Amino acid sequence: MAFEMTDFAALILADDGGPAIELTLVTAAGFDAWLAGQGERTRAMAAAHAYAGKPDTVLIVPGDAPGDWRAVAGIDAAPVAFALAAAAMKLPAGRYRLTGPAPLLGWLLAQHRFDRYRKASPEGDRILIVTDVAAIAPAV
Repeated sequence: MAFEMTDFAALILADDGGPAIELTLVTAAGFDAWLAGQGERTRAMAAAHAYAGKPDTVLIVPGDAPGDWRAVAGIDAAPVAFALAAAAMKLPAGRYRLTGPAPLLGWLLAQHRFDRYRKASPEGDRILIVTDVAAIAPAV
């Protein structure tokens, strides 16, 4: 029986300017400052979900256009290698644009699936688009 390995190189890509959902990283300590700079709809969504930017939490907030949305992921103040693991597990499949440096290993390993004895998962991949191209190869 053959099985496929997770293609980590396909899960983190250099930013090509294509469409992607914005992924913002916040810390619990910096959450209030971040929230103060957001619009009323984002503040209302955070309040409705009692979101406070705690590590390993994710919030999906409405964008400006109908059907548009973005994601916020809480991380530790001193991000560890697995800081993005929770986001990679909790967000729906799609392309996400990360605009700052962050440890990428957790994003990759959270999506690894040993599927030798399972049917393939239909959920799809979460692809991270990054501007820090030099960080891709070491993570993969």
